[in-house]
Amino acid sequence: MADTFLTETIIHQKKKVQERKPPTQSISPPREPESEAQKKQRQWDQIIKKIGFPPEKEDYYNRWPIRPGIFFYRALALARQPTEYIKVNIPESIMCFDQTYFFMYTDPDTGQLMKKTDIAYQDFEQKIAEYHESYLSRNQNDRKFDDRTHVQVHDGPYIIVRGQTGQDWNMSKNVITFRQAKERKATIDNNKLEQRFVVSRALKATILRLVYYTKNSKTSIANFGYRIMNLLDEFDPNPKKSVTNKSCLNTEQLGSFTIQLVKGVGLKDYERVSDQVVTFLERNYPIRIKRAVFDFIQDPENVIWLINCKSLEMEDAISLTEIQGIGQGKMDLDQLICSVYCKLCGIIFKKDDASKTLTYKLLWELVQHLKKRNKQLKDIKVSHLSTRPCRVCDVCYMLIVGEHELVEIEQKFAMAQNIPLGDAIIRVPMDSKPKHRPALLSEQLYQWRLLFFFDGVDLQGKKIIDLNGNVVQEIKNMHVQYKLYQQKTFFKTTVVNQEKQPKQIQSASSLKQLRFHGIDQDDSPPQTPQPQEQPQNLKMNVIRVHYFFSETIDIEKFLSETEIKMRLTSGSEWVNYVAEGSTKTIHHFKNHQIGGQRHSSQCLLFFANGQYCTLNFQVGLVCDGQYNTGKLNLYKHNNVYFPDDNYYNCNPFPPEWMEMFDPESVNKHDAFEEQTKEIEAYSPKCTKNELNQMIDFNKYKEQNKFQYVTSKIDSRKRDIKSAAPAYNSQQQLLPQLKPISSAKKYSSQGLSLRQLDEQFLLQQYTVEEENAADMLFEEKKQKITEKDKQLYEQYNIYEDMSDEDEEANQKLNRQIQSAQGMRQTKSAQQLPPKGRPKLGK
Repeated sequence: MADTFLTETIIHQKKKVQERKPPTQSISPPREPESEAQKKQRQWDQIIKKIGFPPEKEDYYNRWPIRPGIFFYRALALARQPTEYIKVNIPESIMCFDQTYFFMYTDPDTGQLMKKTDIAYQDFEQKIAEYHESYLSRNQNDRKFDDRTHVQVHDGPYIIVRGQTGQDWNMSKNVITFRQAKERKATIDNNKLEQRFVVSRALKATILRLVYYTKNSKTSIANFGYRIMNLLDEFDPNPKKSVTNKSCLNTEQLGSFTIQLVKGVGLKDYERVSDQVVTFLERNYPIRIKRAVFDFIQDPENVIWLINCKSLEMEDAISLTEIQGIGQGKMDLDQLICSVYCKLCGIIFKKDDASKTLTYKLLWELVQHLKKRNKQLKDIKVSHLSTRPCRVCDVCYMLIVGEHELVEIEQKFAMAQNIPLGDAIIRVPMDSKPKHRPALLSEQLYQWRLLFFFDGVDLQGKKIIDLNGNVVQEIKNMHVQYKLYQQKTFFKTTVVNQEKQPKQIQSASSLKQLRFHGIDQDDSPPQTPQPQEQPQNLKMNVIRVHYFFSETIDIEKFLSETEIKMRLTSGSEWVNYVAEGSTKTIHHFKNHQIGGQRHSSQCLLFFANGQYCTLNFQVGLVCDGQYNTGKLNLYKHNNVYFPDDNYYNCNPFPPEWMEMFDPESVNKHDAFEEQTKEIEAYSPKCTKNELNQMIDFNKYKEQNKFQYVTSKIDSRKRDIKSAAPAYNSQQQLLPQLKPISSAKKYSSQGLSLRQLDEQFLLQQYTVEEENAADMLFEEKKQKITEKDKQLYEQYNIYEDMSDEDEEANQKLNRQIQSAQGMRQTKSAQQLPPKGRPKLGK
């Protein structure tokens, strides 16, 4: 230690000597004093950099699939999941990416973000005009309404055009007034969008730039924001100032806006929207976002609109191929001998870590079922006929087992929907070329589900008449059948009796009228009751779900022209019908609607004699998004495509359908959505520490082996930890006393010798000793008879001890001596030593 200190001192002295030497280099000339204008410009540049959140490197976003700015809208437009899953206010926007036009807007009724692809520019203009008309109708009778915000009359800012710039986090902006929008010829280039201009509440260009730290962030900094307000009014009549500078923030002009820091509860609504957007991006792209910066505008109606994503900071995770270390050189012999590759993820493990053995057929079923669920798993090429074993790691083994459990649940769910399974052994689709499929049809199609929920047939007290005009006596074998396209479905009905009508009580006026005519109800001759047949109905409680596909979400022809034939048949044959009817009830559904829909309906089934019965049922429709249908047989009908009858998947029912079975399911669905927000979504990228933590199961078992095992002594949580058993539940805590050596002091406290000896021991016990004492006296307590308990409760005496008590005391003394390492201590029930007088003398 002394040598080290001496060495450091010598080095320190040498550095001082070197510092004293005159410098050999030429001295740089002194800097010129900074002018006031240069100082203001430097400070302004620092402010712009602070609120602009530029990345550390220019090429930072090149390695990620999403970027801020104009590419944020691209990420929303090209996402795999429909945007209806998030509720966020985005102004009406039409954009072009990859030579494809997208139209986004927020549904005013549900608050969901809607996305359409097949739309013309005139539809975008009509949507904006409808918004301004509804805005004027809502506020024209308000005293605080500023007439200038009606931009259609005062030629205010109407549309804002945003485009790509040299920097990904910035966007070019150009504001167009209402008159200019009507005079120009609208064209949208690639990577550009046009958006309805949102007038700020302050009538000045004002945005709130929220810095949102996600759950992936390791920092303890709370979320905050900057309220940036332009100094110019949006409706400034000065013609020399451009509309863009008045309606947008100008970062190039010095001192053109003010900045205010915002923290606390006022950011709650902004944080809720940001959390939904971040969760949506993480579920659609293989990223983990640590920090996101969003721009919001609040309009005169206090509605918050999301207009831009300014910055994104992703977690520096690595993919599985990078973890494998491909191309980093050869491994040594020890690693090659003691390592094995997992067949599913391809990561190198020790043989003990990849000890699970499966067949290639199970891997093939996993891959095929994931394809059916519209989830692609790359670089896995196996044959379904191969039974050769292969090794997988523990994480992949849990994935395979979980997916096969989902296959079984999916099959049972299909049986509950009355979908014919076909061959129940083949639980996943075969990878074969379809035999019937329209030519030049795209593989990516929108999947729809159509639900029929039949309640029963109301005969209305009528007899069932067959086609020959005869009354059907046996109605236990009646079936309800319907035909959708070429798919026929039948269900057997159950005969139930109608409820009896209550007996009508004659009024007092009717009785008086009978007596007036000389008829007394009591004197009337008794009438023998004739047996009447009780009316019957046909009861059902079944559902049937049909799948079909479409190229777009426009299914207007299918909804308007599809007619469903329904029959009441005697038996399961379609031709043996006794009543027939048809309905076009599905034309009540809304077109271009992705969310769930449902309505109740009735169909009149007419008999041969012209009478009819009523079939009560409910119909539901939902769109599940785009799916790969390259291996399915498809049959065209009214511009939609029906697969084979035995097609099904594991998509859950929407909340609108669940209301038919459980009216309280709406509240349960909201509670379930709150729980799912707390669950971290799966990401295909993870850090090395997370990967090792998932794989090292032996270490996990060792740490958590006795996690949920608690002793009986600790679980009691007693108020008094004593070396003696306490049988009285109302016993109070004893006062803390000092050790007393005389009997007079014992008697002066009003306590027995037993209690004071107990207090003396309590002061010397540690927590472990008290627990050990409790355990010994629990064993002793079980041996005491009922008679001894009553005696102890009455007199609280411990003078006469049995042999078992003495043995327990000796055992307790040995336990205390070994734990404390001190001199021998008296037990709680040991008699006083010689020379100590007894009580009462």
